[in-house]
Amino acid sequence: MKNLYFSALMSCGLLTAAAAFGQSDLMVFRENNLVIIRWRAVNESFTTHYTVERSTDNVNFEPLHDVVAQGGDDGDYSYQDGDSYPSAIVNYYRLKIVDQDGNATYSPVVGTDRPGRKPPVLQPTVLHMGGTLHVADTYYSQPLSINFFNQGGVRVGSFMVNGTAFDIPISGWNKGIYFYRISDATHPLIDAGKILVL
Repeated sequence: MKNLYFSALMSCGLLTAAAAFGQSDLMVFRENNLVIIRWRAVNESFTTHYTVERSTDNVNFEPLHDVVAQGGDDGDYSYQDGDSYPSAIVNYYRLKIVDQDGNATYSPVVGTDRPGRKPPVLQPTVLHMGGTLHVADTYYSQPLSINFFNQGGVRVGSFMVNGTAFDIPISGWNKGIYFYRISDATHPLIDAGKILVL
């Protein structure tokens, strides 16, 4: 099994993460709206292909593309792939390295964000009964969907927001911590956080 060396580049060109994982370099960086994924491998004598995988939450990964290994144990093989449609503010990438026997190993995960865009933030983080939440940092002109969940993971409220402030009818909510997820029509996860209801 080959060893991989891993590094990650963000859109600003700074090294953001590094982890020894063998004899391959994985780089992820942005060029405008395109995410470029590059890697190299030194020994591919047992590797059949690579699967580039993407996640919006760093937990659930989906395959983007399969790349056939060039093969061989005596060379320095370079690869490049791209993600033309990154689906969230922050996207996470990893390589699934598949060997001839069907076994797979994974590279470390690296994330890259969209430059110049700040996710919306709900304020205040402590809400009194009948209070008003504000959406700080206008994200898009299109409506935002904000879902609230109790500590048991049950959704207790769902709101479409077109403005910068909205009232939450929290009758029936107990006092405590509630988690929220913000999305829109094209981005399944823009931001997440929590508020305290008193």
